[in-house]
Amino acid sequence: MPFPFTRFVFSFLALTFLTAVTLFTRHNAFPYTYHPDEDTKVRQVITAKRNYFHPLLMLTTTTAVVKAGHWGKQQNDVARAGRCVAAVFSAVAVAALAALAFRWTGWPGMVCAAVFLTLNPLIFELAHYFKEDPALLMGIAVTFLGLDIFWQSPGRWQAAFLGLGCALAISGKYLGVMMLLFAIPLLVIRCRADKRLILWFLGGFVLPLAAINGSLFFHLNDFSNGLSREFEGATEGHRGVKRQIPHTYYFPRINELTPVGLWLGLVLCLAFFVWTPKKRTLPQWLTFLFPFLFFAMLSFSPKTAGRYLLPVEAFVAFLAALGVGFLMGNDRNLRGLPALAALLIFFAGTRTSANDLSVLFGEFARDARNELRTWIAAQTLANAVIAQDGRVDLAATPTWRSARPLLSSEFAADLGSITELRSKGVTHVAVARQVYNRFFDPGLRPSAKERSDFNRRSTFYHELFQGRKPVWESPLGKVIYLQPGIRVYDISEP
Repeated sequence: MPFPFTRFVFSFLALTFLTAVTLFTRHNAFPYTYHPDEDTKVRQVITAKRNYFHPLLMLTTTTAVVKAGHWGKQQNDVARAGRCVAAVFSAVAVAALAALAFRWTGWPGMVCAAVFLTLNPLIFELAHYFKEDPALLMGIAVTFLGLDIFWQSPGRWQAAFLGLGCALAISGKYLGVMMLLFAIPLLVIRCRADKRLILWFLGGFVLPLAAINGSLFFHLNDFSNGLSREFEGATEGHRGVKRQIPHTYYFPRINELTPVGLWLGLVLCLAFFVWTPKKRTLPQWLTFLFPFLFFAMLSFSPKTAGRYLLPVEAFVAFLAALGVGFLMGNDRNLRGLPALAALLIFFAGTRTSANDLSVLFGEFARDARNELRTWIAAQTLANAVIAQDGRVDLAATPTWRSARPLLSSEFAADLGSITELRSKGVTHVAVARQVYNRFFDPGLRPSAKERSDFNRRSTFYHELFQGRKPVWESPLGKVIYLQPGIRVYDISEP
């Protein structure tokens, strides 16, 4: 490869990384209490005590960033540092997959992958939260890049790089251990001629794993409890409710996230794999099958959340980019209509993703709770006593706490029935659709030990909505933590 072209590739990947970091860190300074999982992570960074619900890549990196960058120990500052770390992890994943696309299809696939992934709404959204999902995606992306590099040029540093990818995936989330199922068979096949490469893989795997998760080995009981908690959630559902398996929860979600242009690109990629199977290496087949296998696994777990689709959605965008890259770059005789079709798919996918991204960008720039606080102040409800779902979070600003009475619980239903709340002097109830939706979803069912609480809470929300219209309402947005779908009801009169 000529040097100028090599320099172009590395320059493009660096530009992709910087662009992604810049985009993913915009509007990420909202209060840390808005996301229910960020509070525990912030406290772990500040106190240096771990609960080991997840491996430590996210927390270890954030702690280092906070210390090195002098972010201070204010909760919101620590949360924002963690979100910036998530943005960097996401950007590394984008760049790694763009590099992998270049290895397969040349510059057309690389450009398409960089654009499709950087503009992907789910990657953009999850890069804004202090959560482990971007760390897992980074580990998966680096592992598949390592698989391709090692397969093509088995060597010491290539083996160590593959080990690093597996270490990052496992350090991101416990689920990342599945990457060993992809790496070990290829490692065994490729190391038949030189068994010492296995030692290099182990060095690249064990040393980073120990460096990132060092304290875990001194708290094996906590680690065991954290691992058991994650396993229980994956098999028994979340917070007492679960779906029957297999379920179709993710089908409409993935269809909503993926524009038509990307589906067409994915079909193109599938066609090239089917038509030219002998040209595809084993790592390429494993990479192609990964999102389908991951999606099937999710469909057999009773615990559901849209963020679990991140690896699937990222690899759907990646494979769609490969489809366009194959059509544009792999056959010298392709001219005219095929090339035009590839360009149309590229622009269709890009335009839709950009439109969806602009919606998310706007929702991160808005704050439904501030809009509600402004409305309450404008209404001069001096004598109002408000009961709220925890996700409404009116007290996220310090000035509110001394401004007016506020009763809060994760579920407003746990504060008492409508009659009991009225007897306590409560005049308004503020609820969040993100909280009460579970009681109106026929696909969810409570576990036996949670059935009583589930039915009581369901009765509360059904009674609250029956015969009443909200006096203030904000719709549920795509960014559910800033736009949780708040409704305020006046219950002062029966």
